[in-house]
Amino acid sequence: MMRRTKRRPTIGMLICVLDADYQAKVWNNIAAATVDYDINLLIFVGKGLSSPVGYESRHNIVYNLAGEQSLDGLIILSSTIGNYIPHAQLIRFCKQFQSVKGIPSVMFDNEAGVRELIDHLVLVHGYKRIAFIKGTDTIQDAMIRYDTYKKALHKHHIVFDPNLVAPGDFGFDSGEEAMRILFEERRIRCEAVVASNDEMALGAYRYLQEKNIRVPQDMALAGFDDTKLVKNLGSIQEFEIKD
Repeated sequence: MMRRTKRRPTIGMLICVLDADYQAKVWNNIAAATVDYDINLLIFVGKGLSSPVGYESRHNIVYNLAGEQSLDGLIILSSTIGNYIPHAQLIRFCKQFQSVKGIPSVMFDNEAGVRELIDHLVLVHGYKRIAFIKGTDTIQDAMIRYDTYKKALHKHHIVFDPNLVAPGDFGFDSGEEAMRILFEERRIRCEAVVASNDEMALGAYRYLQEKNIRVPQDMALAGFDDTKLVKNLGSIQEFEIKD
């Protein structure tokens, strides 16, 4: 989206939170770049679109302030504000800001990240029983990561076992709940657990701590996002993969 022609350009950014580790890393780097290029930055902080927490939708009126009259360009942190909606609905939301095909986007290399992670667990450590905690089913990144997990297992001639897959929603609590489902409801046995993001990996880590299961001595644990929180957990640092 481009409209204004003032001497000093103004860029807007839509984001749902500022203090979470992943979001903070993104917006801080964007803010640093705007200083380097002498650009104004306006940050519009709302909540996730169609959030299950009813009152959060009231925050999203702030997104309506990101109009072409006040901005020369717009960055939408879609991987956070779109966590609760299907990809097609997210595209419709973006189009209201004239974000159409052909506008540059920064994307995760989901396939390479998950594939290299599974390769590492199989080839370096020899694991074959690898559990997986999914992300939100409506999120494209989550679907790609899950599909790549299955393809990577197939590449290594490991039979896919649906009992090793637990649901998640990219939140900390869902990582812990996924572990409870795997270990208490299904009573599965595995050598490693891969979570679709670091937030859920941290939830899984808390569960393992409470059960006195050591990481990585007793079980390997991996996340996806390269967040500082996971980096600071030295015991699982070996199994971290950068996005």
